[in-house]
Amino acid sequence: MARPLIGIPCYAGKRARTQRPFYGNNRAYSKAVEMAGGTAVLIPHFDDLAALEPLCSRLDGLLIPGGGDIHPRAYGEETHPLLGTVNLDEDRLGLALADYFLEMDLPILGICRGLQLLNVAARGTLYQDIHAQRPDSLKHAYTGKPRDYRAHSIAIISGTRLADLLGTEPFPVNSFHHQGIKTPGRNVLISATAPDGMIEGIEFPNHRFVVAVQCHPEELVADGDERALRLFQGFIEAATRPTATPYRVAS
Repeated sequence: MARPLIGIPCYAGKRARTQRPFYGNNRAYSKAVEMAGGTAVLIPHFDDLAALEPLCSRLDGLLIPGGGDIHPRAYGEETHPLLGTVNLDEDRLGLALADYFLEMDLPILGICRGLQLLNVAARGTLYQDIHAQRPDSLKHAYTGKPRDYRAHSIAIISGTRLADLLGTEPFPVNSFHHQGIKTPGRNVLISATAPDGMIEGIEFPNHRFVVAVQCHPEELVADGDERALRLFQGFIEAATRPTATPYRVAS
């Protein structure tokens, strides 16, 4: 059976020495997709989003990766002083891709910023800085630690797709975010939480496969974590079976 093609949107950067612009993303995403049985396809930015359609129509799934902050205009709020780096082109591309894949009911896996973007696509809101807006929260931004550093465990809620893939035992995760979900979007199901109650996993239960986590499982896959790999394998399996029926939450 052919490997499914998984789109991964790029970020825009500049080379340190020459300042020449480029599009790219972290290797760990592509490697995790490959290890799970898929083939990654990097998606550059487009001035005309209509040019996305011929590419999207050939993809079997979408991985929305981590990255910078989402501009609060996307969810109707003013800018907080501690808002980090934003890129309106990345927001525009990510939201257009999310809308397309949701409309076509094609599998989506969201990671870190990807979780936040999917929540915004569903008309939810975000904490622009967790520590400032939720002073009782744990530390979530361990940006100076190794990528596989386990900052805390998350509780996975039974009866969810995430629980089907990872089980309900506490899952130790890495943590590199300073933003998080404030108000869940429409028809968004919470599938995991941190010890302080911050949302660490969501899914769209009436879609074939739309699952997102706040941690970076691609880095845990690189570290040999078999539970993290199962998340990618579940995603790739859904992308391999185009006639799969939507997942329904256990009653």
